[in-house]
Amino acid sequence: MPIILNTNDFEPSTERQEILLDGPEIKKDERINKEIPTDVGLNRYILKRSYILFENIVKYCSGNKYNNLHLLARGLKNVPRVNKYFNKKWYEDIYMLDMRNILYNYPIIYNENNELSYIKDIYFPIYDLYNDINYIKSFYNLMKELYINVPRFEESINWSNNLWEKDLNKNRIDINKLINKYNESKHNDEFNNNFIKFIWQYYKDLTYEKKVLINQEDNYVLYNEKVFSQSNNISEDMINCIEELGNKWRINHLSNKITSIELPIKHDTNYAINIIEKSIDKDKEKSYILSRYVEKNNKKREIIYFLSTKFFKDKIGEKYEVENFNEDIWKSSDEYIIKEIILIARNWENFDSITIDIDGYNKLLNFLYEINDKLFDKVKLLSSRNGEFNYLKDLKIEYNINEEIKNGAKEYIGLNIMKKYSMIILKSII
Repeated sequence: MPIILNTNDFEPSTERQEILLDGPEIKKDERINKEIPTDVGLNRYILKRSYILFENIVKYCSGNKYNNLHLLARGLKNVPRVNKYFNKKWYEDIYMLDMRNILYNYPIIYNENNELSYIKDIYFPIYDLYNDINYIKSFYNLMKELYINVPRFEESINWSNNLWEKDLNKNRIDINKLINKYNESKHNDEFNNNFIKFIWQYYKDLTYEKKVLINQEDNYVLYNEKVFSQSNNISEDMINCIEELGNKWRINHLSNKITSIELPIKHDTNYAINIIEKSIDKDKEKSYILSRYVEKNNKKREIIYFLSTKFFKDKIGEKYEVENFNEDIWKSSDEYIIKEIILIARNWENFDSITIDIDGYNKLLNFLYEINDKLFDKVKLLSSRNGEFNYLKDLKIEYNINEEIKNGAKEYIGLNIMKKYSMIILKSII
């Protein structure tokens, strides 16, 4: 009880012992043939009469803005653990409920603006660890950001352990409700870090069933210790590449903006590169995707992208310029694309049958010669003056042969210089 009642009119079981509260409230007096109150009825009547006294106290304390008004709720949270001569249902459903209703009618909670408010207008943090002041402060500060009407800090501690659930369920904010409120909207990075750090430190187990962590898609997600990871110093360009190749990265990695916790699994750049390489090894067609990722100021990457657009224009997307990609990323895809280019070029019988423009053809020849000068002795890719394709070993480089000599040679000795001299001068050769 929040107040002490002292009266000689109470009817105890024995002198100065338990008050009788269990049983009928009235009985029939056969002598006068009338119903009269029982000892139980008399005791309950006295308790109900105390409502007036209690309300006067509450009204006075509220009007005079007393502190520690939580003491007015003492004993109204839980039913006393009494078995003998005690009716739990009557005490809870009648007496406690009536006393609580009196408290509802007066402003007795100091809010964070130091103004008195009504109980049902305030959201109360329900603390689990009363012996940890850092926990309490963190919980309170986080809640204050999520809810508008909260008690001042000292009040929150006093009321947290004295507040009943019935009628006030929506006002009692435990950790589950706090997380649910957090999930309702997006927050700034500082708050996200503070909130996640708090949950990770005090309620880590809840991250498996409540969406607290934030992934790189900026969504709240459940924690899966076997999959969910942290990535260090991996650029957005590389992550875009990984995802375009068909891999789920962002959904399974902690947002890079969350720096307040450390996950057991961490992935670095080497891990990311390995994913890209495995993607190409598993499906060579994805080499076309990778070829559009072009390292800034890298001539090799520029020429491969250029040639890819010439040979596979329907498969190559817009150029995506990147920085600090390891060259090994493209090793497997380059091999595949060059092989596919050569397969197409093998079908060219003469200059008229090539499927790319002269600029692309020139760049192709120079690129292939740079990476493998023996290739031209195996594949007919060089055009002679008459347009026929030949091996490099069967051609000579024409410098300044006089036209009369050419024509004379053809007329008098049957030598077709047009077949023997290259139409295209390879910069790498000369």
